[in-house]
Amino acid sequence: MSNLTDTAKDLQTMKQVVTDHLLILGWITVPGAALVEKYFHTAVGAKVAFVYLADFGANSCDYMLQGDYQSEGRNCLEPHAVLIPKNSDLPTIHGLVDSFAGNAEKVISETFAARLVR
Repeated sequence: MSNLTDTAKDLQTMKQVVTDHLLILGWITVPGAALVEKYFHTAVGAKVAFVYLADFGANSCDYMLQGDYQSEGRNCLEPHAVLIPKNSDLPTIHGLVDSFAGNAEKVISETFAARLVR
């Protein structure tokens, strides 16, 4: 599937495309609302990050790829969501997912508990 223009408006299709790409990047599937999860080694033990894809309805032009990683009493990934236009082609989606995942790992690596293990 090289062009998702016709199918990207379908949330389930977009979730599958995003999940498949995150699996390639080392994330794992998880039952429940999250698409995937990934564990990170920290000074307080293994901690988990979750990734979600939100749709704000037919009037919205974008999906929101967002993460949750609790550290220092807050979700440190909250301000790092990425918008994926619903009419995106596959290379654009993959690029945006790559950007999100790379940034998430960078942000997590800079948390206090993660820095203590370096």
